[in-house]
Amino acid sequence: MLEEKRTPASTKNRQTVRVSGTAYLPSYIRERGGCGDRVLAAAGVTESEILSADCWLDVDRLAAAWEAAAVELNDELFGLRFAQSFPIDSYGLLSYLVLNAPDVRTGAENLARYGADLSFGPAKQRALRIDGPTAVVSFTFSFDDGGDMRHLLEGHVTGLGSALERLTGSRTDSFEYRFQHDLVGREDEIREFLGRPVVSRADHYGVAFDAELLELPVLGADRSLLPLLERRLSEFTQRGEDEFLDRLHDEIGQMLCDGMPTLERVARRMGLSERSLQRRLKEAGMNYKTVVLELRMQLARGYLEQPDIRISEIATLLGYQEVSSFNHAFRRRCGVSPRQWRNGKSSAD
Repeated sequence: MLEEKRTPASTKNRQTVRVSGTAYLPSYIRERGGCGDRVLAAAGVTESEILSADCWLDVDRLAAAWEAAAVELNDELFGLRFAQSFPIDSYGLLSYLVLNAPDVRTGAENLARYGADLSFGPAKQRALRIDGPTAVVSFTFSFDDGGDMRHLLEGHVTGLGSALERLTGSRTDSFEYRFQHDLVGREDEIREFLGRPVVSRADHYGVAFDAELLELPVLGADRSLLPLLERRLSEFTQRGEDEFLDRLHDEIGQMLCDGMPTLERVARRMGLSERSLQRRLKEAGMNYKTVVLELRMQLARGYLEQPDIRISEIATLLGYQEVSSFNHAFRRRCGVSPRQWRNGKSSAD
């Protein structure tokens, strides 16, 4: 049982990541006879920070919560067990991009491309690798052992396996789970729990599987919005030099489909108070409404270059309730209507 507040693992992993499946942590602990409040207090995390899957949290604090839970429940396999307990669609946009891909290859590529950034934090290297008959969704992090991030890392690999299992239709006979840190005598126990081979002290974290599975279609995939979302997320991952502005664009962009995102909601998702966000904007010489408008217009011009996307779809994607509102805003900002801009680009090409 826990008696005192634990210190987060390190100060060098300062990136923030989405809470995602960790939102289920308090209820999971209580269902298993533990004290969720004690775990969160030990990790220096509040329940309000944990309960919204859309919120962001410092990765060290997130890892500390998982480690504290493992101690509270006296469970050496906590990371693996907990990761298997929450829905695979709890990763929001990432889940959509992966589970609604047209084929396993595309889903695995999206998992490799966005998985570490959205669910764990920036990886040193990430890729879908093909090594002869074997495909591997892999991530490499810049520390030698799991340390106080062990359970979060093991949960991350387990989550990869769950996503790939959904993609491949449970054809998991060829799966192999790989861990960059030393499993320290727990290899047999983890192998038995996962029911698949495991590798300790690999040069990456990831899941290897039969490369032939890459050509399988993803059963039940809904492709209605995926092309738009893929382009949108790709836009966000092209980072500039201003980390604050990049993050602000990320949060605004991911809420645009639901209408005009308020300053309060954006601030909360960034882990800031409304006043702090206003101050940061003022220091950068920016106005919030102008930032939203410029982002909308930037995305609009990109989408208009894609002839297969309807203008009505673009308006919805950018959060306009009516196409006429989008047309008016675009004409006022760009001097021509969206259709004229699209036709002009087509003629110029």
